[in-house]
Amino acid sequence: MSNIFIIGSGLSAVSAAVALVNRGHKPTILDVGLGPEQEAVELKNELAGCLPGHPNCQALDQLKQMDRASACGIPRKRWFGSDFPFRSLEKDCQVESVEASMVRSYAEGGLSNVWGAALQKVTASDVEQWPLALEELAPYYDQVLNFLDLNGNPATNRLPSLRLSLQARALLDDLESHRQKLARQGISYGPSQLAVRSQNGGPIPGCAYCGLCLSGCPYDCIYTAAGTLRQLREMGKIRYFPGLFVEKILRTGNQLAVEVWNLHENRREALEGSLILVGAGLLSTARISLESLSYYDRPLTIRHSDMFTLPFLRFRGDAGVFTEALHTLSQVFIELEDLEICARRVHLQVYTYNDLYLPLLESRFGAAGRLLHHPVRALVSRLLIIFGYLPSDVSSSIEIVLPSGGCRKVVLLGKPNARSVVASRKVAWRLLRRFREFGGIPLVFQMAADLPGGGYHSGGLFPMSSEPVFPATDLLGRLPLFEHVHLIDASVLPDVPAIPTAFTVMANAYRIASLCPVPE
Repeated sequence: MSNIFIIGSGLSAVSAAVALVNRGHKPTILDVGLGPEQEAVELKNELAGCLPGHPNCQALDQLKQMDRASACGIPRKRWFGSDFPFRSLEKDCQVESVEASMVRSYAEGGLSNVWGAALQKVTASDVEQWPLALEELAPYYDQVLNFLDLNGNPATNRLPSLRLSLQARALLDDLESHRQKLARQGISYGPSQLAVRSQNGGPIPGCAYCGLCLSGCPYDCIYTAAGTLRQLREMGKIRYFPGLFVEKILRTGNQLAVEVWNLHENRREALEGSLILVGAGLLSTARISLESLSYYDRPLTIRHSDMFTLPFLRFRGDAGVFTEALHTLSQVFIELEDLEICARRVHLQVYTYNDLYLPLLESRFGAAGRLLHHPVRALVSRLLIIFGYLPSDVSSSIEIVLPSGGCRKVVLLGKPNARSVVASRKVAWRLLRRFREFGGIPLVFQMAADLPGGGYHSGGLFPMSSEPVFPATDLLGRLPLFEHVHLIDASVLPDVPAIPTAFTVMANAYRIASLCPVPE
């Protein structure tokens, strides 16, 4: 029997695991597998027991104290106050970042524990420079939707519809009244497509619209890879070995082995395998691959989709935003296609009210914040936050180097792209010119850009190619010298489109795991 290893437990890893299970195999997942502290688990369970019927429960007050906004901004998203998705390991190498911002995850389920759950398929224009035709990738989106099990329409594999917030409905109503005009100008829009369970069915309830999405879902309605991993383990379809830190892959003749550090027993082990799929997340996959190839002191390029944030003030407010039941993930997707901005589409995600906005703005007014409470409330009732994403061809990039000499360090160097600044400003001014159609104005001079690597939309370190030359991989994510080692995460994207990449990464991982040869 083949000994199949999958390294990692995030979105790409579980997608590949499901594909292999559907082929009749029982893969083994090697993972560090960090989990949350017991206090965070207890807080989650307490919230699930008291919300949404008792919005003044003590657990909710405790959570709000943990995730308080300050004058410096909104804190990084955590899981019920726990930072376990971002927690580092003493065993791992240090990341030295210069003008770059990237994270690793050693959590069970990876960054899907705290992701924005945005799902969107690529179009033909997104992938026209890819070695894969859209038709070769498209069937695997449906395979992914099958195991996401989000209560969409099984006949069409459509995502479920979540109830829109008051602000989102008002925005879409304004846009809809100008649909044809906006279409002629290359602007399309619609409710966000999210990996969120919207209806009650089975053991997992549907969205309760409790507004805690940015702190964690008490009801597990937001999809996580950890949920699929748990189901596969309970059904006996996979083997799961947590507590293993993968150092590198060894090749001796035709034999493969994964060299791991056993964190439980504090010793090194070599696990022999016949097929290895690497879905450890961009930085960990890079470290494992470069160590395995002994590729030191030479820079490689990570492609990135630059992100910017843009406050948007609607002409009409709605006092109901402070009390309505809503979800606080992205509410509206907007696509801009304009050759004056860039050759490929720009993606915008619109976030409406959440409980962090009011204290954030009050804190920025300092001591006068409480005196200005009512004017600030009026402002917040009109406020939207737009997250904008640019395609990688006009975005920054990141150089990554693995130094030699056993110094246990990865160096990241951000490479800003002047075209990114120009493109994001053009987007903001484009929205300003369309103030009538959008029913409001962007606060252009409050626009802020993240560092290269920020926003988690990175990839393309080992891009797939029909004629691969290192660092490119073939169409099944294979590097030279490692015939039965396949990279399956965002590392192998040929470039990074502006739209959310998670769905495409999962579909491609499913494709690779479905097509890769399995040695006897």
